[in-house]
Amino acid sequence: EWDGATFSSEGIPLLVADPKDYVEGLGSEWNAELEALPFHALAHLARYLPQLQDHTCPLRLALRETLTTHVGNKVELAIEAGCSVGADLQALSNISERVIGFDAYVTPLRYAMRYLSGQSMTIPRRNEGRGFTFVEHEIGASPMSNVSLLCADALNPPFLPECADVVVAMNLLDNVPSPLNLLAQMDAILKPGGLMIVASPFNWNDSITPPNEQIAGSLDPEFEGLDSSSALLKVMEGRSSYHPHLMYTCVGSQDVDWKVREHDRCAVHFRVHLCTLRKSESSR
Repeated sequence: EWDGATFSSEGIPLLVADPKDYVEGLGSEWNAELEALPFHALAHLARYLPQLQDHTCPLRLALRETLTTHVGNKVELAIEAGCSVGADLQALSNISERVIGFDAYVTPLRYAMRYLSGQSMTIPRRNEGRGFTFVEHEIGASPMSNVSLLCADALNPPFLPECADVVVAMNLLDNVPSPLNLLAQMDAILKPGGLMIVASPFNWNDSITPPNEQIAGSLDPEFEGLDSSSALLKVMEGRSSYHPHLMYTCVGSQDVDWKVREHDRCAVHFRVHLCTLRKSESSR
């Protein structure tokens, strides 16, 4: 259905502005097997692939509970921006007839595809420095035939306006150059009355999100004196000069633990703010 798209060897459509440049930039990583991936790719997978096995992760459980609470009968379409290896796709699959997960980095999507098919996979475990151990694991997921994956930019998503009933962004807001643009793009693809779930530890990195683009603790007087969760609500409730057309109601918010293992000697413990927002049926 993605006519003319470039596809990975796993069948993932590459829907970015310049697919040729994207593939050339990846080099051998575009189709390399796990053990042949460069260090940065292995470190990324070692960080996130184990989360496919962690069924007690408080963040994953909080999302499942949120979806169960705020989605009644199965909806038609749920979209996850920045889905990475797919740790939350099962939860979305349970509440939606169709799910689309997308990410700007195709390498974790290649392993998300294996997860969706119910295959066992080799998971890298980072020891110290640049050392890795590779372990074969049965992830234990049932095949998810109602989930599609694609590689695309969350700041320019390839979807029709107001196509989705549920839109989710887990730990993405502080990993894009313009979080305000991300929120606008998510709003654009969400139906009136739809559910938006935004989770973030607000771990701002100046090399990813310039200080004047960060929605709290930034150089922007619009958010002076506000923490990130309060700034997020200001934007989504239409009290911001940036997106005054937005009309969302916060129907739930909580701080949730999320632990990410870096290597044998380091794990990072985040407090992620999970905000659940209902889009108004009408618009300003």
